Parts: sequence; C-alpha cells; structure tokens
Amino acid sequence: MDKILSTKNILISIIKSIDTFNELLKGHHKWTAIIAYQLGNSYGLNKKQLFDLVLSASLHDIGALSVKDKEQLYEIDVQDPEPHEIKGEQMLIGFKPFARISKIIRHHHIKYNQIISGIVDEKDIPIETYFICLADRIDVLLMKFEHDSDKYEKVILDINSRFGEVFAPFLYETF
Repeated sequence: MDKILSTKNILISIIKSIDTFNELLKGHHKWTAIIAYQLGNSYGLNKKQLFDLVLSASLHDIGALSVKDKEQLYEIDVQDPEPHEIKGEQMLIGFKPFARISKIIRHHHIKYNQIISGIVDEKDIPIETYFICLADRIDVLLMKFEHDSDKYEKVILDINSRFGEVFAPFLYETF
C-alpha cells in the first residue's frame, strides 16, 4: 500500500531532525510555531497566512548548520543571522510547497529599524516574517528566564522595550 507523504508528515520529520542536532534549542521550533500561531490568529491573519506562518515558524532555523550558528540562536540579539537565514531559504526554495515559506524564513531575524533605515525593503518582507521574529525571541527569552518566578514579567518588559526598533510596531497591541 502506497503512502502519500503529507506536508505535515514531512514537516514533523524535519523538525525531529533539527531537534536531534541542536539539543540547546530542542523544542524551540515547536514553541515558536505555537506562539506565532497565537499571535497571527489574534492579529487576524487569514487561514493561508496562518498555515504559512506555522509551517515557516516550524522550520525557521533549518539553515543553522554550523556550531556557531546554533549557539548564537540562544542569544537574545543574534549577531549575524543572515548566513543561516540565507541557507534556510536556499534549502527550501527548490521544493515547490515550501517556496513561499523560504521567503518568510529569509528575514526571520529582521529588525524593524533595518526597514526604517532602508537597509531592507519592506516589500521583500512577507507579513508572517514579523510574527516569527517576535515569536522566536519570546521563546528564547522564556528559555533564558525559565527558572525565574517572574519570567513572564521579564519577557514582557524585554519585548515591550524593543517595539519600533527590533519588532514591528503594528504587533504591539497583539503582543
């Protein structure tokens, strides 16, 4: 009996592979996808956008192949994210179901001030990218403050201080 591989089954296999090779951020893609979905749903993204958001959030760090790339993902401010963003895009762009996802992943560490200053053209940034950027950092901060009794307050303070510079201001109310 032939089995048809669904996008979901392919995705689950890829996520398990990523988690196997990066113990530091085990479960990070799953939690980023959950947080991104909640943000996107609250914001009012449509079903197609939510599907693309969850799929891309589930794969967003797929291009982090080197030890250096993997280690810096745990930092609040990733210093040079472009290599793993580009690798991630290149890994996925040739697979037709993931072509749009690759564009979302390409700038998932975008800082809003890069758009304001003209370093990155806003038309090159799918809306889902902003949600992944925020969800990704929320999860990293939750890991950082994991053992603190006031971790949620710390995460809220840290994230709120970054709107307009790191995170897109249109997401402030949704957050």
